[in-house]
Amino acid sequence: MTHRRGGDDEEGKTMKDIRTRHLSAALGTAILLVAVAGCATAPPGASGTPTPSESAPVGTPSPSIHPTPHTTPTQEPEPEPSGPALNPDVATWLITEQGIGPFEIGMAWDDAVAVAEQLGWDTSSAGDQGGCAPSVSPGYAVGAGGLQLHVWKGESDVDDVTLVNTGNAASDTPRPKTEDGLSVFSTVDEVRSAHPGAAEDSVLPDGGRAFVTANEDGEGGRLHFTHGEVEPGVVDGVSVNLIAQPSYEHC
Repeated sequence: MTHRRGGDDEEGKTMKDIRTRHLSAALGTAILLVAVAGCATAPPGASGTPTPSESAPVGTPSPSIHPTPHTTPTQEPEPEPSGPALNPDVATWLITEQGIGPFEIGMAWDDAVAVAEQLGWDTSSAGDQGGCAPSVSPGYAVGAGGLQLHVWKGESDVDDVTLVNTGNAASDTPRPKTEDGLSVFSTVDEVRSAHPGAAEDSVLPDGGRAFVTANEDGEGGRLHFTHGEVEPGVVDGVSVNLIAQPSYEHC
């Protein structure tokens, strides 16, 4: 009897040990699963590596989100032209017995060329032309349709300034005028009325290049109104010089 109880005790002890090992194994498996799950769901920063929000100061924008704006350098405005002779409106120029606008008879040629350069005129013919008189001009029509203005050189100074209608200008084209309002497109009768003592003649023996000359003081410059070349009885050119008729050829 005693021996059997001893066997029973041994058997019971063995079964108890087996259950204990099974329980320990089950607990170990559960702990492992919990640890794995914890790693899979660990919050940002749990591993010790700082997140972008932790590594950057609060309020510092990300370069990719807030790129540096492109700026265009400010261009300095070009200075405005200055001086009374720059880019004038030739329609405001006055025709007198001394000249037209800033160009006067007897003006030193170098000074005339300098004024022309200021105006942006063509001065390519201002030097020796091989038999033709040097000249300067705008290089384009004064108005929108065919008025031309030429300044001619004599020995060493300006000896002729001429405004001429080439035949294509409109009668309302802006242009220089005398104090009486005379210019190209004026009628011969208007010239005669303004200058009752004016002389009349023609450049050519056959009557071509007819003109009316005003010389109120009887000396100095003369004002010549040529007419009839474009339209009968209408002025087509105004010249200022020191001789008794408009210049015919400058070559």
